[in-house]
Amino acid sequence: MFFRITFRKQFFILLSLFIVGCNNPKDNGADPNGGTGTAATTSPGTVTTKTLDDWINGLETALPSWAEIDQLNAGYSRQAGLTYLKRVNAYSDKFGQASGIVPKHLNYWTALKSTYGGNISSALLASMPPYVDSSGTNLTYPLTITQIDEQLRGYAVAVLAQRKKGEPVMLEILYPPNQINLGHPSEAAFRAWIDGAYTAEVQAEAAAAERLGVEYFAPFPIELEVFLENQTGFISTLTNDQKLALGQYFSDAAKAASTAFKGTLIAHLHYNYANGSNPYQNVSYAGWGLLAFSFFPNCDQATTDRYIDGQFTNYLLIASRSAVPWVVGELGVYDRYFTACGNGGTALTSLEPGIYQSFLTKLDAAVPAANGIFIDDDMRAQATKDKIIAYFAGK
Repeated sequence: MFFRITFRKQFFILLSLFIVGCNNPKDNGADPNGGTGTAATTSPGTVTTKTLDDWINGLETALPSWAEIDQLNAGYSRQAGLTYLKRVNAYSDKFGQASGIVPKHLNYWTALKSTYGGNISSALLASMPPYVDSSGTNLTYPLTITQIDEQLRGYAVAVLAQRKKGEPVMLEILYPPNQINLGHPSEAAFRAWIDGAYTAEVQAEAAAAERLGVEYFAPFPIELEVFLENQTGFISTLTNDQKLALGQYFSDAAKAASTAFKGTLIAHLHYNYANGSNPYQNVSYAGWGLLAFSFFPNCDQATTDRYIDGQFTNYLLIASRSAVPWVVGELGVYDRYFTACGNGGTALTSLEPGIYQSFLTKLDAAVPAANGIFIDDDMRAQATKDKIIAYFAGK
């Protein structure tokens, strides 16, 4: 069994940016995406007679080779782009650490999509093996190229399972929130990491995303602003102009490293404008396929309304300036963002339907209009769930 502590889909971000008081079975030898392994499941290029169900049920102890993945993927192709994207973001740690969780996650994703009427799979790479490194300990991010390749082969099984059901899929390798500070002592060292290890990481992911024919690929480790502001070894020494230049450099590097991918390239973004101006506000995302903005309501209805207005005003400027379509990449209404105001627990359950309704009303009035919405699977009240089901049905 290969276990690790997985992390939730939602991004646990520095309070300074956020809210109010906000694997390892391996393939031997070089694989087609550049990774190597140390413990063989099948020889490179070997194709076994295992079915997709065999891999799903045995994925915790063995990974398919790329040749086997290619065989299972034969005959499938990328689906045409959707007019309006609807997705419920799943939890990667839904079932904790127990055997047999791969089929459970697949069933969970299917239930989310069928319950709410989404049109994109809730599939999440972090839920798939491998869960630990070669020594049996939790993975440390950034991953090595070998570990990235293993994660991609594990996720490929999930992609194929979704593809059989005709569901578009997104690929993203998110860093755990407690591992996004990479510890670089200077901007120069961080840029060197971008040019080297990060570029190689994104190139491997983009090549795999294209090979699998996934529809959407998001290369950032977490939202751009959050990732950069967490580089505490040097970020506080930079002026806003220098931060802007670094943000542009990072975004451009991710886009350039993703050229092998021919689907829709997504840039995930988040800044809490209640905390002041965003030094990364003027980063250009021209050439990206889609911008995905995160929203985290907080405190109470009145505070949330002000927060949402501020987020939309500034996010829409980014989308308009870059002339790139946008979606709500994450809408999460979490107890921890309401507790400080005395509205956690049952109080939030009562507030929740109104908070979602307010958000959806403002979303429908946004100009330029959104091209979709991804909502975290953390809805409490049945009235909220019914509201989302009806909203998805109307889109």
